[in-house]
Amino acid sequence: MSEVKGHAAFHKHKDAPRHPGTKAGTRAERRALLKESMRHLDPKEVVRQAKKNSNIVTADTHLNVAYVNDGDGGFEVATGIKQVLDYGDAREEKTRYLREGSRTVDLFTVHLPKTMCVEIKDFYPRYNPDGSERLDPETGEPMSRSRWVARDPDEAMRYFVSAVQFLGEKVIPGGMDAIHGWATNDDESTPHIQLMGDPFAPDPKVPGMLRSEASRAYSSHRDVVCPEGTISIHGNKSTRFYRR
Repeated sequence: MSEVKGHAAFHKHKDAPRHPGTKAGTRAERRALLKESMRHLDPKEVVRQAKKNSNIVTADTHLNVAYVNDGDGGFEVATGIKQVLDYGDAREEKTRYLREGSRTVDLFTVHLPKTMCVEIKDFYPRYNPDGSERLDPETGEPMSRSRWVARDPDEAMRYFVSAVQFLGEKVIPGGMDAIHGWATNDDESTPHIQLMGDPFAPDPKVPGMLRSEASRAYSSHRDVVCPEGTISIHGNKSTRFYRR
């Protein structure tokens, strides 16, 4: 049997909400996302999300922890998603030139490497697309898949804290201030965190205000070039350099 290998990586979601061009902004969309990632804050939400996602093990949802930006360069334990929503609203209100379709929310997922996990074999049953139980074509027995849990919870938390710090210092254009909040999800098939932030950074032309740096950070911008030369980086290639 081959040795299990793990690697450190993050995933930036491409389907993050965009600004609707209204005064309400993206609050409703962010609320829906936080209800899922921070489900442990509401017992009713735990039940609802488990019905939508069969990977969720409700007996372990109490292990999840949510954090909100404390506005002073760090994070504090969140007691409700409203704290995270209010923090994001305050940043949207300070951002200039927000139009319909503007990218205003960044979503990242970071999984704990398999080398830092313990495998629980045959934990989840496997199903066909039609919902029927998947059977082994040779034996006719029900098929299953593994679940992975943190080998050392303290070690896992240190890894996730380091990942949040890396994203804030190296990836997200507005730094740690641009991270609204994040949550550990230890109740699914693999331990991971979900982080919500924005692409806003201080506006050098207007003190105290913000402006979007989404193109510079994640897409294409004339000032962003490859380390080897002067060719602009286009598309999502800019994030690939962080994974080298």
